[in-house]
Amino acid sequence: MITPIDALTLEPPKTWRVQPFWSLFRREKQTGFPDEELLSVYRDHGVVPTASRDDNNNKPSEDLSGYQLVTEGALVTNKMKAWQGSISISRHRGIVSPAYYVYQPLSGEHDQFLHYLLRSEPYIALYQRISKGVRVNQWDLEHEALRTIPVLLPDFPTQKRIAAFLDRETARIDELIAKKERLGGVIDQRRLAVITAAVAGKIGPAAETTAAQSVTKREIRLRFMLQVAPSAREIENLTAEDEVTFAPMDALDDGLGGLDASMSRPLGEVAAGSYNYFREGDVLLAKVTPCFENGKKALARGLINGVGFATSEVHVFRPTPGKLDARFLMYLFSSEDFRSDGMKSMTGAGGLKRVSDSAILNYRPHIVDIDLQRKVADFLDREMGIFEVIKGRTRASIDRLREYRAALITAAVTGQIDVDTYGKAGNTSAGLDRIEELAE
Repeated sequence: MITPIDALTLEPPKTWRVQPFWSLFRREKQTGFPDEELLSVYRDHGVVPTASRDDNNNKPSEDLSGYQLVTEGALVTNKMKAWQGSISISRHRGIVSPAYYVYQPLSGEHDQFLHYLLRSEPYIALYQRISKGVRVNQWDLEHEALRTIPVLLPDFPTQKRIAAFLDRETARIDELIAKKERLGGVIDQRRLAVITAAVAGKIGPAAETTAAQSVTKREIRLRFMLQVAPSAREIENLTAEDEVTFAPMDALDDGLGGLDASMSRPLGEVAAGSYNYFREGDVLLAKVTPCFENGKKALARGLINGVGFATSEVHVFRPTPGKLDARFLMYLFSSEDFRSDGMKSMTGAGGLKRVSDSAILNYRPHIVDIDLQRKVADFLDREMGIFEVIKGRTRASIDRLREYRAALITAAVTGQIDVDTYGKAGNTSAGLDRIEELAE
């Protein structure tokens, strides 16, 4: 299957026609429906009720009267993310942000075919080309640019057959993706259980050594094993113009604690702000909901000039040499027991709840012997490596399935394959079998 660069390069079958977007859709902005259900447009899911997803961090306005009405069959696009594929025919009635475009159909074309076509790879590439903006995350697809794009159309019966074919075949692929994602979730749960048991001394080195006598006492609190919020006054040999690592919340991993240390700012800019200083070897832990619950944390490594500044919404801890191993502390912060205690201690209202540094400092770890901590960390490094291999294969399989899904949609809506014979020949099944073989 061939994936064209963008929709302007397409050469559809001779029996197909090309019409401008404006002849098929009319932009319409109806407001004053604040009681309707709030909707969002997703790249992977299309138009869905906002409440059905827990990964939308955009806060709606308190006054929804300016939000736009969407009726079933309308085309909705997030003009700031059209280049990512956030454009879709809606199967819901509700309201969307004033920043979206809402279009009503003007023709009798098959709307499910148009749904697939306008979300296909060639059209997403076209949206990228015609969007404007200095930075990628600020690209904006203007209405005047969208209304003039060419739309490829076979006759209505062919549109209907293509849509039915894609409904059927993408459902098979989506089911496989969902199965792989569930497997990824099981892996995460198992990984967390192993970490929790190991830092509690129930499995691994602490369960096999006589030093385990120190495991159950739990008399020493973390406050006697680390330093909190170290001072930036210790920085030497750097000028205000020197670049240092800058770590917003997104730089912290929500898995095993990686840190994206590639972002930087001049030392003079961040040292004068309300940022938290850290250096190589320090441990960062998110303090605010939902980042704390999601396990966002990082062990500072590979910092620019050896130091960094993080968002004020993270705690910075420095393990005391000879008393606390940094890798062990990272695993401790990942454990279910620690996170459960932390969540119980959170204070604040709604989305502004935070866990205090005192609550963390008062936590009593099961293992206080430094040599045993290192052995536990080594054990968990090996175990997590095994989990990461399995999880990596799962992620790669999901990526290949999504790529195959996108290529299949493109081939169907641009006439590169005959959908009447493609499925009957077992081509989709053969493609999925190849992906499964690569995953083994």
